[in-house]
Amino acid sequence: MHRGNGPRGSLWLLLLAVCLHPGARAEAPKGGWTEAESSLKKAVQTGSVSAAKRIIADLARTGDPRGIELIVQNSLDAGHAEIYAQAAGWLRELKEPALRRVVCGALEKGSSYRARIVLVAVIGSWKEDPAALDALLRLLGDPRKEVIFAALQRIRDFQQPDRSLPALIAELEKREKRKHDRVYFDIRRTLEHLSGHDFDVAADWKNYWSALQSGIKIPERKKEGVTQLYKPASFFTVSVESDRVAFLIDIS
Repeated sequence: MHRGNGPRGSLWLLLLAVCLHPGARAEAPKGGWTEAESSLKKAVQTGSVSAAKRIIADLARTGDPRGIELIVQNSLDAGHAEIYAQAAGWLRELKEPALRRVVCGALEKGSSYRARIVLVAVIGSWKEDPAALDALLRLLGDPRKEVIFAALQRIRDFQQPDRSLPALIAELEKREKRKHDRVYFDIRRTLEHLSGHDFDVAADWKNYWSALQSGIKIPERKKEGVTQLYKPASFFTVSVESDRVAFLIDIS
């Protein structure tokens, strides 16, 4: 159909361009944001998996930060794996920086530690996004060890020593003055993984980093065998990697 080149034709082309633009927003969820939030909370609380998954999908498709915030606030600490897995799946697919900022910001807004662990898995999949690694590095001081362990695993996966080493060294220096728990040794393991070196104290790590900044290349330490920072506990043939251990032996 011929639209012409006049004002009406130009307006039609403009509207078409807006609709087809990848950043165009979808409409708000049916019933509005308040109704969507109430419905999602109810579905999660009552364990209505199918309803929760449908609402999560509808909110994600809005492409609106409000929809992403509702998903993050209400879905990630659900008692049903299918619900938070559905939420995490949609969050992983986010591409727009504004939407990803909502997810990264949730790590610092008092979310439960279970939700933070799910968020770590989501953010850990955005390896091309510099903001993702920054968010993970900020978790090194998290009050929950489980969250720190999850973050360290993702930091190792990112394989970006130039951006990771300073924060890791700074956190190691803080923890060096306390009891050396599993977090301390896991940070050292991460430093070794990213650098190919293993120094005993934070001061040596700082000197190493200063040398790198000055352009001095330090060859990786050659290992004659497998070394461990400490001998891990074990129960028969099962390695125990925890600070708090309980053994339950059934002899019935």
